[in-house]
Amino acid sequence: MSTAKKPRCPAFYQGDCYVMAESMGHLLFQLMLSMRREIETRMAEHGLTDAQWKPLLMLKLGRAGTAFELAREMCVDAGAMTRMLDRLESKRLIERVRSETDRRVVHLQLTAEGESVVEHVPHVLAAVNNDFLRGFNKQEWAQMKELLQRMLVNGQAMQAEAEGPGPRQRAGADASEAKRNHAAPNPPRETQRSVPGALLTAATMVGAVLATAALLAGCASSAGVAPSSHTLLTATQAGAVADASGTPWPASPWWAAWGDPDLSTLIDKALARQPSLQTVQARLVQAQAAVDAAGAARAPQVNGSLALTDQRFSQNGLVPPSLAGAVRWNNSAQIDASWELDLFG
Repeated sequence: MSTAKKPRCPAFYQGDCYVMAESMGHLLFQLMLSMRREIETRMAEHGLTDAQWKPLLMLKLGRAGTAFELAREMCVDAGAMTRMLDRLESKRLIERVRSETDRRVVHLQLTAEGESVVEHVPHVLAAVNNDFLRGFNKQEWAQMKELLQRMLVNGQAMQAEAEGPGPRQRAGADASEAKRNHAAPNPPRETQRSVPGALLTAATMVGAVLATAALLAGCASSAGVAPSSHTLLTATQAGAVADASGTPWPASPWWAAWGDPDLSTLIDKALARQPSLQTVQARLVQAQAAVDAAGAARAPQVNGSLALTDQRFSQNGLVPPSLAGAVRWNNSAQIDASWELDLFG
């Protein structure tokens, strides 16, 4: 069963003659920076910065009601959003109101002054967009929006493809691979050997492997090779000193007593993503093993090899008559030692 091939995209850009100033990404980025500078200039007339009008508009449109929701909508971390809300609250544009049903939740509301200021935001944004579209007609404006939306769709498709194929696509790929393996041609008849010759070659190969393994095992030493385990230090061993006043250690979750949902969210994220002490210790042991393996290259090295070959010479070609059609052993053993001295440190 054949699958539809992915259509080949036209190459609008070439790597050997790429000009960054002509790329779509560079042009769109420069356009965004220019629009942001113009928006910030005009928002300054209403006492707002480029970063401050966005949460006000989100609250006005009802797309967010808490600091966590604002941070998620604007793709910023909770700490930066909390500092931004502190500045807006100091300007008396918003106010924090604790929920009556859940005291841990703090809602955000626009004040009367904030409502008055945010009324100017949509008009400023519309004016800036219109000024940047100066000289365009409505058909060009609609076409530009359509083209940009098509680029966004392509970007979303690439992101979905980067996440990996679905189960059905993987199953199809496995089936195609199995079909190719099943249809692989057999080796040419003239390269196949008789059954006695094949058995002899197999026995020779097994013997060579066993001899090499015995040689290496005789040179190897298992001294000092044992599973390592480390016991984590207790609080007393780590140097912790008990409080002289006898104050007990805060119980988890101690931060819930502050009643701040932003603090609870930050700590929950930190606890969810931090590794345990056992995991950290395992990573340290793994890193130390990698360091030891890298340092082993500076120690004396001894390598050995053994090759046993049973070869039948061809009766045709440039083979002497004494060897033509005969079976001969070709055996070799090799051992070498090296030590790379670091004389200059």
